[in-house]
Amino acid sequence: MNLNLVSKYKQTGLSLIELLVASSISLIAIATVGSIYITGNKLAIARTSQLLIKQDVNDTLKHMTDEMRRAGYTSVLDEPVTLSGAAYIVETSSNKIGFVYEDDNDKWRGIKFQKKTSSTTPSVQVIQMCQKISSSSALSTITDFTFGNLCSGAEIASMMDYKNINVNDFSVTTSFISSAQSTAMKVDILLDATLIGTSYTHTGKASVLLRNIQ
Repeated sequence: MNLNLVSKYKQTGLSLIELLVASSISLIAIATVGSIYITGNKLAIARTSQLLIKQDVNDTLKHMTDEMRRAGYTSVLDEPVTLSGAAYIVETSSNKIGFVYEDDNDKWRGIKFQKKTSSTTPSVQVIQMCQKISSSSALSTITDFTFGNLCSGAEIASMMDYKNINVNDFSVTTSFISSAQSTAMKVDILLDATLIGTSYTHTGKASVLLRNIQ
């Protein structure tokens, strides 16, 4: 009787060299994935920061122009109402603009936008909105609504996130457009701001055409 011999293979583990190669490949793969994640995360943060500063600037300009379109409105006078002593329905300086109108509650509402140093963070410039509301609808109550004192005794708020945004520039310029029928005032606003701690800056511009300006 013939007997068949079965070969027995010797079982061996991984050599040190094989282990080192496998570990190196794993580390390279982890480093590559980590680098891609970090890069993607930085890009996402950058996009979010750019969107934040752009949206804040644009929202501020929209609020300003929406308010300005109400300048001079009154239901009790035949002509637009102006701030005391003002020649036109809006009064401006290089970085300030103010006006008055009759609000939905039949009260006189004086509005002023201006660039100011933050009261809580002296190194930060903000856009301040002053809102002064008369105690009644009587015309005599708007005599103290002057361009210079609109922020006196008024509600005051920052238009932008003063903890994260610094206003670099806020400028207001006016020009007049005349026709045979009337004269209109064109108000141009420029607002430039930077996200604090970053290099992300956004400049926004807005224009409003105001008719029946006197």
